[in-house]
Amino acid sequence: MPRRKEKITSPFGIATSNFFREKRIALGLSQTELAYLVFGNKSYQFLVSDIENHMKSMNQNVIDKYCKVFNCEVVFVEKAYDRIQ
Repeated sequence: MPRRKEKITSPFGIATSNFFREKRIALGLSQTELAYLVFGNKSYQFLVSDIENHMKSMNQNVIDKYCKVFNCEVVFVEKAYDRIQ
């Protein structure tokens, strides 16, 4: 019996997958076309679907591949916070 997948809950993971889904749609690409561009094989469409539906997290290597296809980069910004006295 296949292992049941659980949705990812990381705010970074959700925001990243949402961003990549929006970019794919804006460019008019299907999940199959994106799978070929990112992974070099159309059969990885299931992985694109899982990422977009928050069922699969992405490691740095996968994020780098998506960024190369979409000509973008991940930027971390430090937020200011109030110190607890």
